[in-house]
Amino acid sequence: MVAMNLVGRSMVGFGVGVDTGTAFRAQNPTSGEFLEPRFFSVTPQEVDRAAHLAHEAFAVYSRKSGREKEAFLRKIAANIEAIADDLVERAGQETAL
Repeated sequence: MVAMNLVGRSMVGFGVGVDTGTAFRAQNPTSGEFLEPRFFSVTPQEVDRAAHLAHEAFAVYSRKSGREKEAFLRKIAANIEAIADDLVERAGQETAL
């Protein structure tokens, strides 16, 4: 199993994390405890940049074959499954569910 590593950055593009905006933390609704790490808000310009990059990525993705899309989606699923225990634990901390 791979450990989930929260870094608190908004991903604006592949490998481009933003951590310069206003900081905030998730809070456990049961205990009131503030959770690490801090997260950062993004600017409208960073949202526009992320949308532009997503549009460009879709142009490339839409030309991929069904097999290539399948492999890509299976890799995403495998990455999520690899951190499932940590992800469920964190979701419980943030929602008290």
